[in-house]
Amino acid sequence: MCSSMGAQILFVAIDGHPVYVCPMCEVAWPTPQRQFIVDSADTIDDLAPNGVRLPSDAEIDAVRASGVQLAEVAVDWAEFVVDLLSDGCEVQTP
Repeated sequence: MCSSMGAQILFVAIDGHPVYVCPMCEVAWPTPQRQFIVDSADTIDDLAPNGVRLPSDAEIDAVRASGVQLAEVAVDWAEFVVDLLSDGCEVQTP
């Protein structure tokens, strides 16, 4: 993850598993990474070849129930999502 960023956006792969994405470098992980520590680096296409979508409220609750700490971030990520679409990665809303 970018050392200057720190945030990871939670998406859900079309087949249902979480995908955590750094919006600055578009690296993706199947589990959230600790800040400034990167254990692996995949692309969204590697982890979600059929595309990603935004998580539903129930999926967010399930991720939180698994022990992952999530926070709402006061940043407009629309440009990032549009960039993903223009790169050919399918993004769907629940």
